[in-house]
Parts: sequence; structure tokens; C-alpha cells
Amino acid sequence: MKATLSFFSLLLAIIPGVSAACQDLSAYRVDKLVFNQLSLHKAVAETLKGTPYRVAYSSELHSDALVTATGVSGPLDRVLRDLLGQFSLSYVQNGCEVRIIPNEKRILNLVPGDMLNEKLGEWLKLYGYDLFWDAPKYRMNGSLSIMKSVDGALNDVIAFMKANGVKLAVEIYDNHAVRVTEVK
Repeated sequence: MKATLSFFSLLLAIIPGVSAACQDLSAYRVDKLVFNQLSLHKAVAETLKGTPYRVAYSSELHSDALVTATGVSGPLDRVLRDLLGQFSLSYVQNGCEVRIIPNEKRILNLVPGDMLNEKLGEWLKLYGYDLFWDAPKYRMNGSLSIMKSVDGALNDVIAFMKANGVKLAVEIYDNHAVRVTEVK
């Protein structure tokens, strides 16, 4: 297996002041991934070999699955998604860390009685974000289930709360902090 930077990423790497170190996984291409009956942990490590990414596994993940791949190639994000999808797993990229999680962990499930700030904070942690809640705390009176990116999920939560008469604003910072404030 050989992971190589795309032409665009290579250009960014040589432009002064711009780093291509831990871009989106799609910036790397996997060329001919081949292994037979390899543990999932070793298969993921082999898939990420030659890239700046390190892998972390969700604490509740105890997979002893065996993986076989023959001649798999393409953008690293697609190869990793296909490999993990066989086991109902997915990944979340946070800088140079690729966190392997069960698919159901990506879903933000809010049910009546949940404290919005607590559930949202727990869910954002899976993506490597810290939540700073600078608004009144709200208990959910309805259900909401979202499987989207951080931006998409936050937009849906804001829209849901607005439909229920609560106006909130969200700011996402480069240091993976999310701040929620009340709009008056």
C-alpha cells in the first residue's frame, strides 16, 4: 500500500507558509491496498501508513474482525469509509487524528427530557469539539435525530429550537470550540 499526496496537496506543501500536513483525508490516494485476514486494527494502520494521520479507537469499540482487501485503491477517505462500512464503523477526522467509532455514535439523538447542552456537548466530543454553552439551559420537549456533519447538525438544532420559540446562535472556532449563545 502506498499513500501519496494529490497534486494540489503537493503544491500546497511547497508554497511557503502553507501546510498540507493534515488536510482532509481525500488529499491522499491509496494505491493497491492488499492484505488477507488482517485484524481491523492492523488493516486501518496499514491503510493510514505513509500519511501523517494517527488512529484512535472509540473506547466502546472491541472489534476482532478480520479484513481482506485485494487491490483496493482510491482517495483515502473513500477507502477508509468502505473498509469501516463493512463493520458498521465510521471515522471522524480531527486534525491529524482519525477516530474510529460505531456508526450509531455519529447520530445526534435528542429525546424529551434530555438537557440540550449536555447531549450536544457529549456528541461534539466525538468529533473533537468542546462546547461552551452561554445560553439558558433547555430540556428537550420533542425528539430530534440527526446524522450530519458538525455544521449541518448544529444548523438543524438551531432551526429546531427556533421553531420552538428559542433563538440561539452558534459560532465554531478554528481551535475546535463551539460557542452557543442566546439571541435576544
